Amino acid sequence: MSIMENPLPPPLPSMTSPAAPPAEETAYTATTTTFPLVTIALLAVMSALFAGEVIFGVDPTTTLLTPSVRTLMAFGGSQYVLVVEQGQWYRLLTSTLLHVDPLHILFNGIALYLAGRMLEPLIGRFWFAALFAIGGLAGSLMSLLINAHNLVSVGASGAIMALFAAMFVFSIRVPVDIDRRRLQRTAMQVLVPSLLPLTGGLHGATVDYGAHFGGAIAGIIVAGLLLALWRRDQTWPPARRFAQVIVAVAAIAMGLSVVPDVRGYHYFVLDSYLIPPSELAGGTDAAVAHAQSLVKDYPRDPRSHFYLAIADLRANDLMSAETEVRAALAQDEVLRVMLQPSFKIHMEASLALILADENRPDDAKQMARSGCADANTPLHADLVKRSLCQ
Repeated sequence: MSIMENPLPPPLPSMTSPAAPPAEETAYTATTTTFPLVTIALLAVMSALFAGEVIFGVDPTTTLLTPSVRTLMAFGGSQYVLVVEQGQWYRLLTSTLLHVDPLHILFNGIALYLAGRMLEPLIGRFWFAALFAIGGLAGSLMSLLINAHNLVSVGASGAIMALFAAMFVFSIRVPVDIDRRRLQRTAMQVLVPSLLPLTGGLHGATVDYGAHFGGAIAGIIVAGLLLALWRRDQTWPPARRFAQVIVAVAAIAMGLSVVPDVRGYHYFVLDSYLIPPSELAGGTDAAVAHAQSLVKDYPRDPRSHFYLAIADLRANDLMSAETEVRAALAQDEVLRVMLQPSFKIHMEASLALILADENRPDDAKQMARSGCADANTPLHADLVKRSLCQ
């Protein structure tokens, strides 16, 4: 990437006169020694989250430690259906700290570090963090607006575009031509290829130009407003308290997102236990025909055991059928969270009929209770006919 070829700006040359430098130069040179603490903290958080994607992924990683799409959704990736239709707005924030693969986080990490080394000392930590948060949110919103509803978007690119766009605007503040040109050149070398659809993606991923444009536009607007209000005798941009409020709100919102994000992660873990719809496309008979392999591949899906129970019943093996139905009913959490309640009632009714065929009427009546109480269950008439609903 071209951003790797740009050295950091050297210190300003010493003044030829012992007199104090002009006010506008003092405003810049006084900030260039600031350690980019926020930048380093963001890099640490992004790295830790990507390590979590790899270590605690819902599905096994593919080549080159690439998390699955379901893992990205489980960790808080943004998608129109989840955000807008299901109201999971926290994903607008959490998605900005996730990444598709090692190359994705590597390139974003290099770009963020470069932006932080140049911009954070110039505008201060609070406005740098506020710009990152604003750019990330704007990028997520623009991504939802223009992308297909089934796409999952992750990455800090929107926030990073806001930083480089702001860098270009704030470069006007730098009085020395060589440093001003360096800031502008660096910003453009990142912005131009990031905003033009010149490349594809990494390992099948698509570049989210919506997030890039959303972040860049937000960075230009915020930086332009600050630049208009920034007096030459001020070291930092104005409204620093407002930046602190933005950072505090973003931090609180991110903290509050932990609970729904953990719940969402658990949901997608349960979803990973289920048989993919593509393997059930042939209908019940096809599923029963290869029920053994379904149980082997998806032992936590109650449906795989139920299909095997049907196969056992067709072979007149009542004992094995009872074992498989009980194994299906033992997956209580998957039944309760992921499948319709009617399916559990149907399995209990089926087990009641099996127990009746095994001459265990008391156990059969006990198991038939839910099926007898629901007249809509397909086996209700059979339970009544076998006198299991008395």
